[in-house]
Amino acid sequence: MSKESDEARKAHFFSETREENWIEFQRAENAYFALEGEVCQILGKALGYPWYKDDQEVFPGATEADGVCVGEHVADSLALEAARIIRQLESSLETADLGENA
Repeated sequence: MSKESDEARKAHFFSETREENWIEFQRAENAYFALEGEVCQILGKALGYPWYKDDQEVFPGATEADGVCVGEHVADSLALEAARIIRQLESSLETADLGENA
């Protein structure tokens, strides 16, 4: 084989590999953003965020399927908010238990 054909084969291989990697990256990125959205909706609903469907003036035609409006929150910030609330509730329960046992 000539050096040129070797170089052409390498260029073709790396071109295909790069494209395959890019496609795989896009699939992984899409899966991540879909999961991020699902987690935000689960946490947003549990935390009592407002439903899009409840503000038809701003979101005409919105239904329950559109979910809740979490604003600029992401899953991490919603999880931190939920954890803070859980800690507060646990603390309140401990305080209430101490008061009853006194």
